[in-house]
Amino acid sequence: MAKEKFKRSNVKSSILKKVIIRIDFMGLTDIVGCVDSLKKVMHGKFNTFKPISNKNYNVELPGVNNKKGVNVNLEERTFYQFSDSQIGTSKANFVLGTDFAIIDVSCDSHYEGCDEYIKLMAESIDCILKFDTFISIQRIGLRKFDVAEFESEEEMEKAIECSIWNNYKRDSAYVPLKKTYLDLLYQKDVSTVFRIQRIIQMIGNDDQKKYQYSFDIDSYKNESLINKDDFASEKSIKNMISKQMNEPVFNYFIDTFTEQYIDNFYNE
Repeated sequence: MAKEKFKRSNVKSSILKKVIIRIDFMGLTDIVGCVDSLKKVMHGKFNTFKPISNKNYNVELPGVNNKKGVNVNLEERTFYQFSDSQIGTSKANFVLGTDFAIIDVSCDSHYEGCDEYIKLMAESIDCILKFDTFISIQRIGLRKFDVAEFESEEEMEKAIECSIWNNYKRDSAYVPLKKTYLDLLYQKDVSTVFRIQRIIQMIGNDDQKKYQYSFDIDSYKNESLINKDDFASEKSIKNMISKQMNEPVFNYFIDTFTEQYIDNFYNE
C-alpha cells in the first residue's frame, strides 16, 4: 500500500496541537520528598519550578443527611510544576500531584515528535516508583489532539478517509453544524484501549465559512491491563509507552487521513 512509506520518523504533522502523557497512582505519602528526587531528573530539562495551590469549595445543601443547613467545605491541594521547558521549542509542563504525574505539551510549528517527552516521562515514573515502592499504578495514558481547518466541504472530503459529515444531500433542508463520532477500541496485541473522537464542525459565518476537523485520540491502560514488568525499569516504561501507545496512535492517524493529505507532512 502507498501509505506504507509513512513512518513516525518522516511524518511531522503541523495539525498536532496537544500531547499529554499521564500516570495515575495511589500510595504516595511524601510528595515533598518525591519532588526533591524528581528535581535531579528535571535538571537541564526545565528552568522553572513552583508549587501551585488549588482550592475547591464543596457545598452541601440541606437534606436528609444534612440537618444543619448549608455546609461549605474548603479542600486545598498543592501540585508541583516544572515549566519553561528546554526540550525543543514547544511549550511543555510537568506536574506532580499526590496521585498523578503529567507532561502537557502545546505543539508549535517546530515540534519534532514526542520521543524526548516519552523518555522524560519514563525517567520520571521510574524515579517516583523507586522513591516509594508501595505506590500502586491505576492508569497510564498518552493522548494526542489534532485540529485541521478546510476552506470547503470538497477540500475536507479529499483529506479524510471516511467522512462523517456529508450524510445529507447538499440541497436538503438540513444544514449540519457539528457532528461527533466516537470509537472505543481495545487493541489486543498491545493490551491498550483507544478512545478516538472525531468532531467536524462549521466555523465562521456565511461570508467566511470554514470546516474544522478535530481528531482526539486517547490511548490508555487501566489497572486491569497494566503489566508490572512494563514498569520494572526506565527502559521498559519507555518501550511500553512507545510501542504499545505512541506507535498505534500514529497508525490510527495514518488510517484517518488520505495519502494525498498526509503527503503535506511527509519528508523523505
